[in-house]
Amino acid sequence: MHGMYAGCDGLATTFVHSARMSHWSDELHAAFLKLNGYMNRPDLDSAFLAHADVRLDRALYPLLLRIGYAQPISVVDLAGLVGRNHSTVSRQVAKLESLGLVERHVAAETDRLLDLRLSLHQR
Repeated sequence: MHGMYAGCDGLATTFVHSARMSHWSDELHAAFLKLNGYMNRPDLDSAFLAHADVRLDRALYPLLLRIGYAQPISVVDLAGLVGRNHSTVSRQVAKLESLGLVERHVAAETDRLLDLRLSLHQR
């Protein structure tokens, strides 16, 4: 079965559904899952924030990281990256904005979409 998937980066990626691809792809997939599990450990986020002497709700930290790496990024794209719905991410971004960590800017392509960026004094 062939299809198209629009990723968060806006590029269309062609995918092929297969019951089993190959041994190396199974190993690669397992490695990505292991890495993802490691990167999403709340205890590591808490330890990093404590070491940096930053007081931030742990749920906001992954958003702040992704905004920093992908800026400028829209709330919709950010929600796709973190696997949360738009309204939840929008509320969390509002909290980051109230803390002075994130700024919203009008996107260059449109007057309606807002791009998120780290605040200049927080970079």
